[in-house]
Amino acid sequence: MKNQFALPYRISSIFQQHKLLGLPGPEHPLVSVIDFAAVPALTTEVTGRFTTDFYTITLKQQCANKTPYGQQFYDFDQGMLSFIAPGQVLCWEADSTLPPAGLMLIIHPDFMRHHALGQRIKEYGFFHYTVNEALHLSPREEKRTERLLRSIRREYRAPLDAFSQPVLLTQVELLLHYANRFYHRQFLTRQQANTDLLARFEAVLADYVNGASLQ
Repeated sequence: MKNQFALPYRISSIFQQHKLLGLPGPEHPLVSVIDFAAVPALTTEVTGRFTTDFYTITLKQQCANKTPYGQQFYDFDQGMLSFIAPGQVLCWEADSTLPPAGLMLIIHPDFMRHHALGQRIKEYGFFHYTVNEALHLSPREEKRTERLLRSIRREYRAPLDAFSQPVLLTQVELLLHYANRFYHRQFLTRQQANTDLLARFEAVLADYVNGASLQ
């Protein structure tokens, strides 16, 4: 990528996003699913900020890093799902690269303007700045997510008819419902691990106190 990211840079259209990634123009002006395997290798020597005018849901695959929560590491590194809302300021670090595999759904709010999802999408908490962790997927969750993203791509590539938009947006909403379920699973997993860690700590502390009292 070029040095335009040295200053906050606004990506206002899906066509512009494709161009920045070195891809041909999108097949639909308001929605696209980008396959990272088809994106040329991109790096930049600068760190900068950018913002977009559309929603982005990214499935990153082949993520090599374990994910720490507190003192524990969780092996949900087969896939990671992240969510970006329009207007959020993001940072591109110098020498960063895109994932070697994965899919990125980008959808402009105009595509949802006259559909109920246009309002409901704002209710999904994982699009908010207050969420400070990505969603780490199990292998089964990753496969389900990938199938949905590829189904969305097939739908907007199909011949246009009166049902194209509602069918596509129904699939997007289904993806969001699954993301809610997966986030809930992640919270329960982390909560259980934290509970186990606390239980072990209390057991060690009890042993220490009991041993000290016998001396």
